[in-house]
Amino acid sequence: MKKVKATRLRKFIQWKMVLIYLLALLGVTIVLTMAIGPVYVPPLEIVALVGCKLKLCGASSSVNEVIIFQIRLPRIFLGILVGLSLATAGATLQGLFKNPMADPYIIGIASGAAVGAALSLTVFPHFFSIYTTPFMAFSGAVFATFLVYTIARVGGRIPVDTLLLTGIAVSLFLGAVLSFMMSVAGESLHNIFFWLMGGFWLANCS
Repeated sequence: MKKVKATRLRKFIQWKMVLIYLLALLGVTIVLTMAIGPVYVPPLEIVALVGCKLKLCGASSSVNEVIIFQIRLPRIFLGILVGLSLATAGATLQGLFKNPMADPYIIGIASGAAVGAALSLTVFPHFFSIYTTPFMAFSGAVFATFLVYTIARVGGRIPVDTLLLTGIAVSLFLGAVLSFMMSVAGESLHNIFFWLMGGFWLANCS
């Protein structure tokens, strides 16, 4: 019993140290990301600007303050949020399939979202807004998931192997649909291409 408790305590301490190291690495990465760019901002100046924002020193109105807090920091926070979302989605699918290599492409979620976004940018360009395309992408992902689960259902059950094979088939089919839509998109092709690439340039504090 003591050996079991000691082993659990050792694992807990190891995971705690790993978490501390990862948080420290995240902090260093955030500072470097705020510093590096077309305009270099020294890390010490970043610390000073953060202190001014926290009312630890006098007010500052430098150009670097605008660059840090209006441009770079919102993109960093959005990137962290997106990373957390992707990690959650990946962990969920890995638990579902009991496979550490599982990802949203396996059951067509990513392909369905891409088709939904492309549909928004090509068929409904006059209704385009900052909310329309994400909503259509989410709807496409939900539809793809529903389609996969409906096809994979066998006798009221959904075997994991059948779900996996169905997901791959639906993902390939939706990928072909996306390729066709891009081939006939015309002037909307660059919008689809840049949306699929993704980016954080629209992030702001408002």
